[in-house]
Amino acid sequence: ELTPPTVEALLPRFAQGYAETQMSSILMRMQEVESLMRNRQSSQALRAIEKLCEEFPKVSFLGFLKASVLVTLGRRKEALQMTREALKIHPEYKPGQNMLKILEGSRS
Repeated sequence: ELTPPTVEALLPRFAQGYAETQMSSILMRMQEVESLMRNRQSSQALRAIEKLCEEFPKVSFLGFLKASVLVTLGRRKEALQMTREALKIHPEYKPGQNMLKILEGSRS
């Protein structure tokens, strides 16, 4: 006899598939931001990363990318604040720690 799977049985697979799809979308959009930056379209890159940060506020790596965009726009004070916020979510991220040191050093 063929019995359909239960919701409980499918939930882990659904969650994994959803997470993979979300991550794939985030990575693709991060690449778009990086492409805009390479093409010296920093204002457009900022709008794109702000939208991403709004949609996914707990993805700390987006905060670090936003800080990088802010630096290219000469907005170092905002970049410093964004880096600090991102490090609250992901404090052990070494590149973020390095970014913080550089930005703090540039204040003087």
